[in-house]
Amino acid sequence: MPRDQARWAKKVARARNTTFSGLVSELIEEKRHHEEALRAFEDYFGRKGSVTTEEAEALRKHEEDQEDNTRADPGVHSDDLAHFCRRIEERSREHHDAMFEANRRGWRSIAIGILRQELDSMVRVIYLLSTQDRVARTKLVQAAIRGEKWRTPTAKGKLQNVADKHMVDLAQTLNGWTRSVYRFGCGFIHLSDFHDYHARDPFQALPSEERESIAYHLRTYHGGCASPDSSFEEIARYIPRFLDKISGNLRCYLEKLRQDGDLDDG
Repeated sequence: MPRDQARWAKKVARARNTTFSGLVSELIEEKRHHEEALRAFEDYFGRKGSVTTEEAEALRKHEEDQEDNTRADPGVHSDDLAHFCRRIEERSREHHDAMFEANRRGWRSIAIGILRQELDSMVRVIYLLSTQDRVARTKLVQAAIRGEKWRTPTAKGKLQNVADKHMVDLAQTLNGWTRSVYRFGCGFIHLSDFHDYHARDPFQALPSEERESIAYHLRTYHGGCASPDSSFEEIARYIPRFLDKISGNLRCYLEKLRQDGDLDDG
């Protein structure tokens, strides 16, 4: 087999989640089914002598239905979705267990990193709900299960990675605190000057509009008197409650996903 064809075959095998030899077996089986269908078609219409417009249209519709069923097997989709939701829920449970310990020990950078990871789960589920094409949604779920990056086609038909920024911006339209909390959390996920919080206040290092956004939503959802002038320690006291807020939203979105809903469903 030429090198280019071999590379193409390996890519197809990976896309079908099988081995190279498994792909060969599948293609042989598909070829056999096509040949049987062709023989049946020729036998029927050879004896009948002609094909009416209605018969040709019925045959075309049947082929389209078969193709749709092959591309989006509801059984496979249900199993994959259950796997995906279970993974999200297990991650969330670990976040709450870890948050209890981090809060008890005063590990502020760890606590905010946990918050950021829970937020990552939420924005991904929101993105899935925004994907109304069920075939495309299924492919994203399957990619997540395989540990692959999410990719979507551009207007020109090329595949591009789904950027975190795109998912965060989408979630921002539903929860006005998402972008600010996500950015603040990234400062603790990656090594930065925020980890020197005992000597320098990372909350006061944020732009004033982001401090106002975070403080406003803390007051709105959790009471208290958080303000743009609050210290990092004052803001940090809200972290466990803010995790509960994100997790509550995440559970609602997951349930909507299980029900095969869309983002704009009531």
